[in-house]
Order: sequence, then C-alpha cells, then structure tokens
Amino acid sequence: MAKDAILFRPREKDTTSGITRNTLRRLAKLMDVAESEVIHRALAKYAHENLPRYEPDDGPLSDSQHRSIAAKVLRQHGEAKAIETLFDDRARRPRARTESVRATSRSR
Repeated sequence: MAKDAILFRPREKDTTSGITRNTLRRLAKLMDVAESEVIHRALAKYAHENLPRYEPDDGPLSDSQHRSIAAKVLRQHGEAKAIETLFDDRARRPRARTESVRATSRSR
C-alpha cells in the first residue's frame, strides 16, 4: 500500500454524507471502473465544484489603481465613455441589459 494512502470506510447505510459498500460496488459496475476509481471521480467532481479556481485577490482597488485603469481605457478606446464599472463600488449599480460602454459614433 502506498505511503500516503488513506482508509475508506463505507457507511453501514446510505446517507446524504456517505454510502455503503454495496452502493460503491453498484456504481463501479454501472461506470465499468474499479471501486477506487469511483471514489477518485467523486472526489474530483466535489473538488471542482467547491474549491476556488484562482488565488484570492488583494482586496479593493486603490484610488491610484482606479485612475490607472481609467487612463488605460481612455488610451485604448479614445472618447468611449464608461457608464458602468466592474471595479468601483462607489458607482451606481447598473440594471441588467440596459447599460453598457458606448463609444462616440464616428461618421463614415
């Protein structure tokens, strides 16, 4: 047995937090895999659904960071006017599908 192996002890009856050995066998047969593979797949699915997929950030942006972002937007998009923001909690909250970033129209 591997040095870092763990013991899996099935429950005596199926519950919302555990399964019996019989249920594990039935799942393995249904999936056509070994019982240990059923456990691995269940844990992988649980990890995928519950663990964050990114590192936590450093908290709210500073005023300096807000100004830097605004300057970069101005350089990239010229006269575009931001009417909503993802970064500034002080800004009013936009209504769904009614507001967006609009660029000034240019004649062709």
